[in-house]
Amino acid sequence: MISSEFVIQAHKQGVTLARPDTPWLMSSPRVSVAEVLAFPMNIYFMSPDSMMRKINDANAESCGYLSAQDSIGKSIRDIASREAAVNILRNDQAILRAEQTQVVNESFNRLDDVPLTALSIKIPWYQDDKIVGILGCSILQGLAGAPSLPEALTLLIQAGLLAPAVKTSFTTALPQWEFSGNMLDQRDMEILYFLVRGRTAKSIAKQVQLSHRTIEHRLEAIKQKLMVSSKAELIEKVVDQFISVPAIRG
Repeated sequence: MISSEFVIQAHKQGVTLARPDTPWLMSSPRVSVAEVLAFPMNIYFMSPDSMMRKINDANAESCGYLSAQDSIGKSIRDIASREAAVNILRNDQAILRAEQTQVVNESFNRLDDVPLTALSIKIPWYQDDKIVGILGCSILQGLAGAPSLPEALTLLIQAGLLAPAVKTSFTTALPQWEFSGNMLDQRDMEILYFLVRGRTAKSIAKQVQLSHRTIEHRLEAIKQKLMVSSKAELIEKVVDQFISVPAIRG
């Protein structure tokens, strides 16, 4: 039984659930299961065989369950075609083997032909030092009322679910980063660091003491170097590079 009062803490390359009175590092964010379930994206705790243990109302609605409670003990097999389910289940098993947070693009048609596409961030879930499942955060794309990718990532970072991996990657980065044959300098990296955290160009400009126009120009140059056309695509590419291994394919 997963209590909504449990707090989510970083553990190894993933997270663990602890009672509210459990000591934690004061420098780390402290977020409860209830707070994460309230996020405006699909949140779910799965067992090692990808059976749902606890999900939020947003997930229940988008996946076609009657309620969050109705999903318990069910999996992607119950709501998607066999082919789509197999691919997603392979992703889950590979994440459990790697014991590392990964970002994967997942899409499928529900059995009632409603199409769903999401950027899914899947985090190993531990009890003591043993993996007992996955904490998943799926950001649906093209769905009315869904948060934008930057908004959703900002929530996850503020909750501490992505911050350790992002911070480690950026703060240990070399003075230059090579991506697809292009080099980004330390200033570019600094701008990306704040961009992934949901900061606007104006806010970044104040932080790094450059003009707003300079930040906008640098962001445009970075997008050209990384061959993306929007801020959302840029953030997705940075997240894929720094937080995850390449997406798993069937």
